[in-house]
Amino acid sequence: MDLLILLVERRGELVTRQEIIERLWGSDVFVDVDTGVTTVVWKVRAALRDSADSPRYIETVPAKGYRFAASVEAVHPKGDDDQRLAASTSGGSQTPVVAPVSDDDASIGAIRRWQTKTMAAAALALLVAVIVAIFVYRSASNLQPQAVSIAVLPFSSSSDRGENDQYFVDGITDDTIASLSQIDPRHLQIIARNSVAAAQRASPRVTDLAHALGVTYLVDGRVAAADDRVRITATLVRGKDGAEIWSATYDRVRTELHGLQREVSMAIAGRVSLEVAPERLARLDRRQTADAAAYDAYLHAGYFENQRNRESVSRAIQFYQQAVTLDPDYALAWAGLSFTYAASAINSDADPREVTQRARQAATNAVRANAELPEAQFAAGYVHWLLDWDWKKAESAFRRAITLDASHVAAHRTLGHVLSQMGAHSAAELAMVQTRTLDPLSPMTYALSAQVAYQARDYAAAMKYAKRATLVDSRFWIGHMQLAQAYAQTGETDVALETLTDAARFSGGENSKTISLRGYIMASLGRTVEAREALHALSELARERYVPPYAFALVHAGLGDRDAVFDWLNRAFEARDVNLIFLTGDPKWEPFRTDERFTALLERCHFAKVGS
Repeated sequence: MDLLILLVERRGELVTRQEIIERLWGSDVFVDVDTGVTTVVWKVRAALRDSADSPRYIETVPAKGYRFAASVEAVHPKGDDDQRLAASTSGGSQTPVVAPVSDDDASIGAIRRWQTKTMAAAALALLVAVIVAIFVYRSASNLQPQAVSIAVLPFSSSSDRGENDQYFVDGITDDTIASLSQIDPRHLQIIARNSVAAAQRASPRVTDLAHALGVTYLVDGRVAAADDRVRITATLVRGKDGAEIWSATYDRVRTELHGLQREVSMAIAGRVSLEVAPERLARLDRRQTADAAAYDAYLHAGYFENQRNRESVSRAIQFYQQAVTLDPDYALAWAGLSFTYAASAINSDADPREVTQRARQAATNAVRANAELPEAQFAAGYVHWLLDWDWKKAESAFRRAITLDASHVAAHRTLGHVLSQMGAHSAAELAMVQTRTLDPLSPMTYALSAQVAYQARDYAAAMKYAKRATLVDSRFWIGHMQLAQAYAQTGETDVALETLTDAARFSGGENSKTISLRGYIMASLGRTVEAREALHALSELARERYVPPYAFALVHAGLGDRDAVFDWLNRAFEARDVNLIFLTGDPKWEPFRTDERFTALLERCHFAKVGS
């Protein structure tokens, strides 16, 4: 709203990005203000249904700022301006007459439909009211506002064991976040850890963090470990002024920590005036194992899983297996094991035939042990989505996980992908909006938002989200990959190839996804020699490890070799290649959709569409 007022006040004049920053955030802001400016400009354009390429209202002045391009006529009537302004904003006789607002397009013609000329300030107030009404309508129909929002800062450690205890400190942080998330999903929203850590790296000041993350409170934790005892101090801080609301210290034997997060969560709930339903309290009691050794193994597993590379995934699986061996009813560990197995098929090209049954059985064990655990429902949904290709069951499981834990970022994010691949693009974007709300500074959030936008054929949005992913983490290869495919789809192939070079470098150089996309782009440009070099590189890689057949099919698609395309796609089906899930939404397959063989393949995969 502030941006819109500023632009209309300065109508026809250049408003620099620095002026926008100072107006909206002040001169001493620490967050990524360039991304912030781009975001708010996009929101105003979205409300006005304006286009950056052919602007009617907000014109971009490259490398400088923006200009309000539409004509605005302000006529000052006779009399006291302040008195007339008060009347115009309080329903008095000077209120401008406006045509009825009947739909979302009302904002486009709002300025033109003013029937009674009045002072500029009143006109601005009316325009703001129209935009607010649209946003309120959209928000009410899409997302319910949260009464309280909390960010849990990564716990700090004063242990002399250094990195040897980092898994423990990180695990305590994650467990506190997960426990708080399930206290009262309707009235309490918890920001994801990745975004909190990113904001904290930019500035440690509590008030700055609260502003950047948009939260009411922050939880600050400290861990001190010595021998077999651990002292954990948790402090609840009010975001707007940094005032300490509550603090408590827990001194425990290391083997008696498994129920600690439940105590901390209950204490915080009381301080922010939340009532915990008895059934949710019972779920918290069942969340963790009573076996100290199993709990320690679980914390180790989570630490390695978060590193997301081949070696760390192997270590995570070992520790999850150790945890469930010690406690066969440890639903959290079963869920973690299932997800790690399943995700390896898409993240690190693990052979689906080797991990599917293990992932499926672990998810079944998680649900059997505790069907009311959101992580168990998420694990089951992930297997249904990626490995079993039963998307309706996947959607149901993800929605169940969100009901149990409304702040479960991964459930919102993956639900968005399921809906996108089923063709429900509007619903998919709503799921991604909630993901970005809960995890606003995560490169993965923006990279996967880019994929959802790309599948909806909104390439401008795909590029915008992918760029944000690379701004948050310049070495995040998935962000560069998403940006490259969006550039390629809009014909900016030179930029796409440059961007893809970054994606390949940051992913380790032997990633089948970057190799195949490069081959596809080269083939589409008629550079067949280089496309066939990509096929050769994939073949060489396949001598050492599993390479998804989908990668070969994609390069042949660029070459237009239809028989080879379907030969490799059929091989992909036989291998249960998880990349086949992209067939329904990826525009690169558009030339093949009328081929009977393509339709038959989709039917064999049982890929569900909305309404089917």
